[in-house]
Amino acid sequence: MNNKTYNESIYEDADKYWVSSDMFIAATLIALHHKLISIEWQDHRKATFIFKHSKSLTSTVEQYFSDKLTLNPRELFDAQRLLKSRLYVPNR
Repeated sequence: MNNKTYNESIYEDADKYWVSSDMFIAATLIALHHKLISIEWQDHRKATFIFKHSKSLTSTVEQYFSDKLTLNPRELFDAQRLLKSRLYVPNR
């Protein structure tokens, strides 16, 4: 029987997951069709976004932080709206 929480499993399998608490990079990744696995709450105020790790995701993150990334603004705003709706759902 596995008594580990989902969070513990994620950090042990760091090569399978990419984790961030930055909503804007999470929205960017969603807009570029990277797979959001889960949103985990660290406390009542801080969410962690968990993505399936891939070489493509790593490249996207590198481009994001080096200001070399381009994407459709409407897709970015739609992704932000999606995240906000998941974050602020009652009874999470």
